[in-house]
Amino acid sequence: MSEKITDLKLLNGESVKIQTPISLYDWKKAKKEGLLTQNAFASAMKNGGGNPNINDKDLENAPFVAYRAAGGSMSKDEFEKAVVFDLQIAGRIYQQIVQGNGQPKKEKSN
Repeated sequence: MSEKITDLKLLNGESVKIQTPISLYDWKKAKKEGLLTQNAFASAMKNGGGNPNINDKDLENAPFVAYRAAGGSMSKDEFEKAVVFDLQIAGRIYQQIVQGNGQPKKEKSN
C-alpha cells in the first residue's frame, strides 16, 4: 500500500499541506461548487471498493479540495497555476478522499 499523501509540491519548489479524509462540510461544499460530482459520491458509497470509473473533473479537483480542507488560502485558480500536476498523485488523493479512513486529524497551530 502506498504512503498517504499529506503535501503537494508547487512549481516554485515549495510545498503545501493537504488533508484527507475531509470533513462532511468540505465534502458538501465541494459538491455544491461542482468540484466533486455524483460519481465521487457513488465511489464513496462503495468505500472505494472495486475500480470505480473516475470522472476527470473529480480527479483534477481532488488536490484542491484536499488543499482547501487543510486550511489553504489560495483560490482555485491560484492553486491550479502554482501546483505541479501529477495524474497519479491526483488519483491517490481522490482515493484518500472517497475512502475516508476515520476522523480527520488537524495539525495544531504554533
